[in-house]
Amino acid sequence: MEKIECDIPGKIALIEDLPAPSPILERLISILPDDDNASADLDEVISIDPGVSAQVLRVANSAYFGFSGRISTISKAILLLGPREVWSIAVGVAFKQQFSGIFTSPAFDLEKFWRHSFFTGIIEGFMAKEMNVSEVKGDEAMIMGLLHDLGHLILASHFSEEYEQIETHRREHGLTLIEAERDKGLLHTEVGEVLCKCWKLPKAIQAAVSEHHYHEISTDEDPSIHGVLTGISNLVAKSLEDDGELSLDSEPLSQALMGYEWARPLVEKVQEGEESIRQHVDEIMRLIHGG
Repeated sequence: MEKIECDIPGKIALIEDLPAPSPILERLISILPDDDNASADLDEVISIDPGVSAQVLRVANSAYFGFSGRISTISKAILLLGPREVWSIAVGVAFKQQFSGIFTSPAFDLEKFWRHSFFTGIIEGFMAKEMNVSEVKGDEAMIMGLLHDLGHLILASHFSEEYEQIETHRREHGLTLIEAERDKGLLHTEVGEVLCKCWKLPKAIQAAVSEHHYHEISTDEDPSIHGVLTGISNLVAKSLEDDGELSLDSEPLSQALMGYEWARPLVEKVQEGEESIRQHVDEIMRLIHGG
């Protein structure tokens, strides 16, 4: 098996157009929605960016939240929806805006990528709120899910030749993405982890990006709670996309749940609300698609 010869950190460092986080995305990630000053900080940061501000207001006025046409300012959105919800929406919008117009390999479906990212983020935020544990907050979890496949996007855009080799190998041998990447010696989880460190993202997000395929990649250390929650959210999202049926006994979800029984009731909660979650994702994609 011919491996891809690629120094990931070295190549990333040499790519001149590797996207640095936009100023608004960088500032949003630094805001903690539970802080006393969060509402004022959010209002200031979002309001000075017309593009992000307009998109946030469109989502805030969507049928999902029930305030159609009643939210005209970011401050009012924060008041009615809460700083956590507005923060999550804004980070999602800014992340998509960050990569708008990016050139990717023809083998990469960018629209499918965005749908899966938002699906995973919404599911992970939902499950984190149900968990109610101090280690994982709902807003942070939503961002972990949204960014979990960041390495996949970077592979398809900045490593397009290597990405196409991996995709060809995957199709020809009927492999999963991770199996094909492992055979070729280039994992999107590793690429994503390097970029997270370059962006100085919080440790929880770094763990979510690097560990969300914990059930397929053997390491010497157990995955963090952030990696496990993101990995399960990723699989649940894949089951529900395109109106699929979510079954806790199907592979690879049942394998991912082994040893993490605390997650089973969370997935069952998603089953109960899966139609509402689908509608939420569809509404967000409709409102922010194409900027």
